[in-house]
Amino acid sequence: MLAALACVVTMPAARGDDIDDLYIGELQTHGVGGDAATLIRIGHAACQLSHSGSPTRQVVSGLAQQAGLSLLQATEVASAAIMAYCPDQRGRFQNGM
Repeated sequence: MLAALACVVTMPAARGDDIDDLYIGELQTHGVGGDAATLIRIGHAACQLSHSGSPTRQVVSGLAQQAGLSLLQATEVASAAIMAYCPDQRGRFQNGM
């Protein structure tokens, strides 16, 4: 799981639906599938938790519990969400595990 955090893929800058598409594409690349609208909501929730100061492990475990994801899937979701929706949290997330 730590390796997944260390290997965060940089996503190109995009706007609106393009960001959602990049986020969903990144999740699919890592084998995380599901309803796109639900995954997008979960991604925004990850950013809200991160912005609120929640420790990275708490963000990941919270996503896993709330969304019924494995810890690896939750890590992938949080990592992709940070890159797409709240890149200002990237350093905190990469260093938080």
